Amino acid sequence: MAMAAPSAGCTAINSTWGAGKTLAAGAELWDESLVMNAGEVITYRATTSGSLNAANDRYSGGGFALYTEEGSPPNYGVIVEEYGTSVSELDLTGTHTVPAGGKYVVYAWSNFSGATAQATVSCSWPPSADATLQSLALSAGALDPAFTSGEMTYTASVPNTTASVKVTPKVTDTGATITVNGVAVTSGDASGSIPLDVGENTLTTVVTAEDGTTTKTYTVTVTRARSANADLSALSLSAGTLSPSFASGTTGYTASVPNATTSLTLTPTISDANATVTVNGTSVTSGAPSGLIALAVGDNVVTTVVTAHDGTTKAYTVTVTRAASSNSDLSGLSMSAGALSPAFASATTAYTSSVANATASLTVTPTVSDTTATVTVNGAVVASGSASGPIALAVGNNVVTTVVTAQDGTTKTYTVTIARAPSANADLSSLSLSAGTLSPAFSSGTTTYTSSVPNATTSLTVTPGASDATATITVNGVAVASGTASGPIALAVGDNVVTAVVTAQDGTTVNTYTVTVTRAASSNADLSGLSLSAGTLSPAFATGTTTYTSSVPNATTSLTVTPAVSDPLATITVNGVAVASGAASGTISLSVGPNTLTTIVTAADGTTNTYTVTVTRAPSTNAGLSGLSLSSGTLSPAFATGTMAYTASVPNATTSLTLTPTASDPTASITVNGVTVASGAASASVTLSVGSNVITTVVTAQDGTTQTSYTLTVTRAASANSELSGLSLSNGTLSPAFASGTTSYTASVSNSTTSLAVTPQTSDATATVAVNGVAVASGAASGAIALAVGSNTVTTVVTAEDGTTQTSYTVIVTRALAASSDASLSGLSLSSGSLSPVFSAGSTSYTASVPNATTSLTVTPVVSDAAATVTVNGVAVASGAASGPISLAVGSNTVTAVVTAEDGSVNTYAVTVTRAAPVATFAFTPAAGPLPQAMAGEKYVQPISATGGSGALLYAVSAGTLPKGMVLNVSTGELTGPLSEDAEVTDYSFTISVTDAAGSSASAAYTLKVTAREVSAPDQTVNVPAGSSPPNVYLNGGATGGPFSDAQVLTVTPANAGKAEIIEGELAQVGAFAPVGYYLKFTPAPAFSGQVKIAYQLTAAAGSSNVGVITYNLSFDADAVVGEIDSLVRGFVQARQNLLASSIQVPGLLDRRRMLTAADPVTMRVSPSRDGVGMSFATSLAQLEAARNAADGIEGGEVSPLNVWLDATMMLHNREQNDDRWGGFGLFSVGVDYLLNEKALVGFSLHVDHMTDPTKDDAEIRGTGWLAGPYTSLELTTGIFFNASLLYGGSDNDIDTAFFDGSFDSSRWMWDSSITGQWDLDEDTIVTPKLRAVYLNEDVDDYGVRNDAGGEVGLEGFALEQFRVSLGAEIERQFTLENEMALKPRVGASAGYSGLDGSGMFGSVLAGVSLQANEAWVVDAMLRATVEGDGEAYVGARVGVGGRF
Repeated sequence: MAMAAPSAGCTAINSTWGAGKTLAAGAELWDESLVMNAGEVITYRATTSGSLNAANDRYSGGGFALYTEEGSPPNYGVIVEEYGTSVSELDLTGTHTVPAGGKYVVYAWSNFSGATAQATVSCSWPPSADATLQSLALSAGALDPAFTSGEMTYTASVPNTTASVKVTPKVTDTGATITVNGVAVTSGDASGSIPLDVGENTLTTVVTAEDGTTTKTYTVTVTRARSANADLSALSLSAGTLSPSFASGTTGYTASVPNATTSLTLTPTISDANATVTVNGTSVTSGAPSGLIALAVGDNVVTTVVTAHDGTTKAYTVTVTRAASSNSDLSGLSMSAGALSPAFASATTAYTSSVANATASLTVTPTVSDTTATVTVNGAVVASGSASGPIALAVGNNVVTTVVTAQDGTTKTYTVTIARAPSANADLSSLSLSAGTLSPAFSSGTTTYTSSVPNATTSLTVTPGASDATATITVNGVAVASGTASGPIALAVGDNVVTAVVTAQDGTTVNTYTVTVTRAASSNADLSGLSLSAGTLSPAFATGTTTYTSSVPNATTSLTVTPAVSDPLATITVNGVAVASGAASGTISLSVGPNTLTTIVTAADGTTNTYTVTVTRAPSTNAGLSGLSLSSGTLSPAFATGTMAYTASVPNATTSLTLTPTASDPTASITVNGVTVASGAASASVTLSVGSNVITTVVTAQDGTTQTSYTLTVTRAASANSELSGLSLSNGTLSPAFASGTTSYTASVSNSTTSLAVTPQTSDATATVAVNGVAVASGAASGAIALAVGSNTVTTVVTAEDGTTQTSYTVIVTRALAASSDASLSGLSLSSGSLSPVFSAGSTSYTASVPNATTSLTVTPVVSDAAATVTVNGVAVASGAASGPISLAVGSNTVTAVVTAEDGSVNTYAVTVTRAAPVATFAFTPAAGPLPQAMAGEKYVQPISATGGSGALLYAVSAGTLPKGMVLNVSTGELTGPLSEDAEVTDYSFTISVTDAAGSSASAAYTLKVTAREVSAPDQTVNVPAGSSPPNVYLNGGATGGPFSDAQVLTVTPANAGKAEIIEGELAQVGAFAPVGYYLKFTPAPAFSGQVKIAYQLTAAAGSSNVGVITYNLSFDADAVVGEIDSLVRGFVQARQNLLASSIQVPGLLDRRRMLTAADPVTMRVSPSRDGVGMSFATSLAQLEAARNAADGIEGGEVSPLNVWLDATMMLHNREQNDDRWGGFGLFSVGVDYLLNEKALVGFSLHVDHMTDPTKDDAEIRGTGWLAGPYTSLELTTGIFFNASLLYGGSDNDIDTAFFDGSFDSSRWMWDSSITGQWDLDEDTIVTPKLRAVYLNEDVDDYGVRNDAGGEVGLEGFALEQFRVSLGAEIERQFTLENEMALKPRVGASAGYSGLDGSGMFGSVLAGVSLQANEAWVVDAMLRATVEGDGEAYVGARVGVGGRF
C-alpha cells in the first residue's frame, strides 16, 4: 500500500541510526540539519556502560541528545539531553512528534576512557490523507459540470431506454480505496451495472484516503426520462349525465342533479397505464370511482387531472349544478344559563327565562333543522350548533331575538325574554390613594388599612373601585363614582382616618373600609448660598444645582468655602467638617489639578443633599535641570542649567554608562533617550558603541507642554581582542575540548563524512574571522571543507577590531576508511499467509493471500549483513524480529521492507497481501414481527427497508398474501394502500424477501392486523416558528371513515389564544370552488406564546368521530407585540395630552376679579360628553373670602394680594381604542399667586394627574404624572389680558395586557398662553373673546414588556407634540324674571389649527344658560359641538349645580 513520502531528515535518521550505533570511548556522532515534516514521529533508545567512573557532568561520560535547530547561526532547542554519571548509567527511551516542519539534530557521545554509548533512533511518518478522485466517468450520459477533483456533486441525463449504467472512478493517490453505492471498485475499473429507475437515481462514490479516516463523497444524480400520454379514455358520473358526451379531446363538461343529490362520484379511465389521475386533488385508481364529492347548492366544479409519466398534465372539468332548500326551522335552542319556558319545540317561537344577578351575560346556541340555513342572534351571525357571543344582561327583562334564514331566503324569528335579579355586592374591587401606599396591599375582604405620606403631601384623594358597578360609594360621607378619585382630603401631621362606605344595588347591604393616613415632618436639605474665598463658581450658584467647578492659579494652595442653608434647622459639613451656616470653613489645601470639595446639608428629618465643587489648580512651567552627572567620563564643559550640549570620552572597556539628571522643579518629569528617569536617580544603562554615542535628556514641566532638551556626545575607543570564545565542527569532536587560550586541536570522522564545516565564535563581536583563508561570520558555519581519507589541516585566523592584532587556531581532522554496501535480506516471513514465490535473497517482489477474518499481520525480516538496518512500511525493525501489526484492508495491501547497508546503499522488498471480502449480510427495518394496524377502505403507508449486500436491492412478497388493495414497492420495500373497502378484516401473515445485485438474499416474516372501518379523528401537533402564521391543518388527513359531511371546532384552550374556524376546499386547484375536505384555520393572538389545544370532531355517514385535538406550539410575534403595545401607549399618551390640555387651568387676573364677586365658596361642575363624563370643583382664598363677604352682605372688601387656590377634576373618558369601555381621569391642582399690582399677577402651580385607560382584549394602561411651573397674567389694556404658564413634569405608567405587562416613564412640558378680554356691551351683556396657543410635548423613554413565560420585548421611546392655536368668543346676557330669578343665556364659537402631531383645522360652537334662584341655588347648563380636522366630531354637555348653606 502506497504511503505518504517521508522527509529527507526522516529518511536520514532511519539510515544512520535505525540499526543502532555503538560509540567507543572518545567517539561522538553529531547528525545535524535534519529537515523534518510535521506529524513525523522520532523514537529513540539510548544506554551507556562504564560511565560510573566519570564525573557528574555531560562531557565526562556518555549520553544522548535530541535538539531543534533554528535560525542562522543555528540556535539549539533541547528536546531531550541525558547522560550517564558516577551515580547512574543512562537508560533512556522516548518518542517525539514533530509539531511543525523544521530542522533537528541527533547527537550521541562517549567521552570517558572505557565507557561506551549505544543509541538507536528511528523515524515514522503518517499515511496520506488525499481522498480525491483524478477522474470520474459514466458508461452512458455526460457529467454536468465537467469533472474536477474539487467538485463533489454532478448530474447526468439518459433516455428512458437506458436501464442501467456503470461508473468508472480513478483515485489521485494510489493508496486510497473506492466504493460505488457501497460496493468496492478498483481505481480505474468500471463498477458493476447499476439499475436505473425512471426519474432521479443517486450514485454515490466514496473515496477513503490511505489514513483510513479521511473520506470524500462524489454524488451523481442520473435522471432517466419518462412517457408523456396524459389523456383519458373514458369519464362517467354516478349521478347526472355528461354534456356533451365524453370524447378524449374534449376537456369541459356540464351536468345537472336534484337538491336531494348531496354528493356523487366520478370514474376516470386513463389511456396510458403509467399515468396517474386525481379527482379534485385526490388520487383515484384508473377505472375506479373517486371518493364521494360533496355538492353545494348551485355550481360545483369537479376537476380531473391526468399526469403523464414524464409529468405532463391535462385537466378535465365537469360543472355539476345542484338545485336549493326552504327550511327555516330550528331543531334546537339552548342557553348557557337559565331554562326555557315552555320547553323548546320547533313550532314555538316565544319563550321566557330567569337568571340570578351573578349572571351578567349568557350565550345562546341555536341549531338549524337544515344545515344550509343561516342564523343570527340579536343580529349577529352564529354558526348552527355553536354558542353566540356573550349577550350582556341588564337587571330586569332582556329580549333575545334569534332569526333563521333558509337557503332560499325564507325567515323565521324566535324570541326569549330573560329576567335578571338585582345585586347584593357591597365589596370594593380596588382602593388606591393619590399619595402613599396601602398596608396591607388591598384585598376585597380586608377593611382596615394604614398608609404613610411625606410632609409635602398636605392632602390626597382616594379612588375606590366597586366590585359591582351598580353599587354606590361615599368617601368621608361624600359620594364618589367607582374608579374615580374623591375630592382632596386635607391631611394634618400625624394620623388621619379616611372612611369609604359601599352600598350594594339592593340598597340594604353596606360595607365600610377605613384607611389611617400618617403624614410625616419637613425634609428641606437645600442651600440658599455657596461661595469660595478664591475662584468663581461655574455655573453661578442656584439652590437646585448641586455640581460646580472653579479654577485657581498655581500660586493658590488653599481656600475656604462659605455655605448658607435654606432651612435654619438644617446642618452643614464641608469635606466632613461641621460648618455654621453663613460662616467660612477651615482652610482646605489644594493639589495641582482637580480637587473635589463636598458640602453636605442634613435636613431636620435626616434627609441629606450634597453639593460638590471641583476646584482645578493650574500646574507649574519650570522645565530646567539643576544637575547632570555621568557614571563614567567627565562632562565638557562643566554642567550649567543654561548649557544644553556636552561631550565626554570613555575607554573601550566601558560598554555602557548611566546618567543622573536632577530637575529644578520636583514636579517636572525627565526622560533619558526616551525612557522616564526619576529626578536625582541614575538612568538605566545606556549601551555604548565604538565611536560617538548621542544621549538626549528631555525635561517636561508639570504643565505637560513646556520642554527643555540636553544632549551629551560620548566617544568610546576601539578593541584589540583577537581571541575565539568558541570553535566547533559539523562532524567530529575537538580534542582537547575548546579553550580560548588553546590554538591547536585534533578530530576524527567516519569514512562517510566527505566534508565538514567549522563554526568559529569571536570573543569580541567587532573582530573578524577567516577559515582556510575564507571570511566567515562569527557564530556561522564556514562553507563545506572537503576531507581526504587520512589527515586534513583546517586553519582559523581571528583579526581584532584595531586591524593589527591576530590569533591563528588549527584543527587536524582525520577521516576513516570506507564501510560495507550489503543491503540484502537472508530471510523474510509473514505471521499469516505464505509468500509466493518462496523467499530467496535475489527476489524482491512477492504475493500472499489471507482470509477476511485476518485484519492485520506482522513481517519478520533478517538482514544478510549485521551492520545493515531494515524498516517495514517505514518503521524500523530489528533483524530477525517481527514488525508491529500491519492493518489489512479488504483487497490488495502492499507491505514494503527497505534494507539500508552500512554505507547507505538501499534495497527494497515488496509483498502484496490480498485480504478476502466479507460474506453479504442484511438487516431489516422494522425487524420481523407485527406491523402497525391497517383499516379497511383507508390509506396505509409502512416503509420496510434492508441494509447490507451490494448494489441495488429488489423486494418481493415471497410467502403469504397482502390485504386487498395493499401493494409492495419492489424498489423501496414500502407497503402502501389504500386498502379496498371490502378487504377482509383479519390477521395477515406474509414474508418480504430482498435480493442484492450479487444475488445474495434474505427475508423477514411480518404480521398485520386489518380492522373494520370506523370514523376517527387523529391528534396532530403543529410547531409554528416565531414570526410566521400557522398553516391550515388538513383534518381529513389521517382521519378514517370518510367522506365527511361536517367538521366542528369544539373548544379552544386557552380561549383567548386566538380564533379557530373550519374551512373547506383548501386543495381545489382549477376552476371554481369545489370542497374536497375540511381544514382547521387558526389565527393566533400575536402576543400569545405557549401551547394551544383545539378540540374538533368530524361527521360522516357512519356517525361522528372521537374528539381529536390539534396542538399548536406557538411563539409570540415580536413585531406584532411591538406594534400593538406601541399603538396602545401612543393612544394613551395622546388621549392624556388632550385631557390635560382641556383640564389644566390656572386663574388669571380676569378669574381673580370674578372670584371677588363670587357668591359660592366652591365651584362644582358635572360635564358629560361624547368622550366621557367629568366632575370638578374649584376654590381659592379669594373665592372663599368673596363668598363670605357675600354671605355677610359686604360688597367689595379688602383685596389680599396673596391667593392660594385648589382645583380638582374627575372625568370618565371613552375613545375609539377603548372598545366601548370607560376610563378614568383625575387631576388635582394647587397653586399660589401674588398680585404685584392691579394689572400684574405672578404665581406657581402644581398639577397631579392619574389616568386609567382600558382598551380592547382586557388591556389597560394606568399612569400617574405631575406638572409644575410658574404662570403670569397681565392686563395689557383695559379689559384685555395676557395669560401664560410654563409647566414641566413627568409620569410613571403601568401596562397590563392579556399577555404582556410592563411600564414606561416619560418627561413632559406644556406651554399655554392666551389673550382674553371682557367687554361690557351694556350692564346686562358681556362679550368674552379669547385667542389661545398651547404647545404640549411628552418624551417617552425606551421601555420593555414581559410575558409570564419570561419572554421580553424592547420598545423604542418616542415623542408626541401638539401645537394648537384657536380664536373664539362668548356672549352672555342677563335677564331678570318676575320672581327675581336671574336667567343668563350665552352662545360662543371658536376655530383653530392643531399642528405637529395634531389633526389640522378644528372648530366648535357652544350654547348655554344659567339660572339663579333667590341667591341660594344656581343651575348652569352648556352644550358644545366640536369638529376636528380629521373628521372626528363630538357633542358634549355640562350641567352645574351650586348652592349656599
